[in-house]
Amino acid sequence: MGATGFPEFDRELSKLTQQLNLAMDIPERVAAVKGEGESADRFVKVVVDSTGKLESLEINPRAMRGDSQTLTESITAAYTIAYDAMQKQIQEIIAPATEGSEMFAKTAEDRAAEAGLVDSPEEVARAISAAPDPVREMMAQLDKLKRLF
Repeated sequence: MGATGFPEFDRELSKLTQQLNLAMDIPERVAAVKGEGESADRFVKVVVDSTGKLESLEINPRAMRGDSQTLTESITAAYTIAYDAMQKQIQEIIAPATEGSEMFAKTAEDRAAEAGLVDSPEEVARAISAAPDPVREMMAQLDKLKRLF
């Protein structure tokens, strides 16, 4: 028999505990994320950090033979690819800590509605992914969640 005597609740509680344990190291893991991108012509390479800040830009000298518009497009394309790669990595880090527990999701949803917070898990994930500083946004979302319980 589990901790509460209600097997379904104990399973959900166990899942929640595992998710919270996963969530504890998320800020550190997210902060270490780097996104890399390369232009289609392979003349420009970009690396961004977990906030989208440009960490490095490498331009092949052959790129200078073209016009400035082409170089601008290559840099923009490489940056976009790097930023998207960074966002995908962050989503992959966050996903295991936010999926699965229907009972917890329903309880959180009910409490959020009572508290006037209507963000769905998808909206929260989008907010974290789209934030200029995903780690800070995730911590803000976790603070909201703590206030619910």
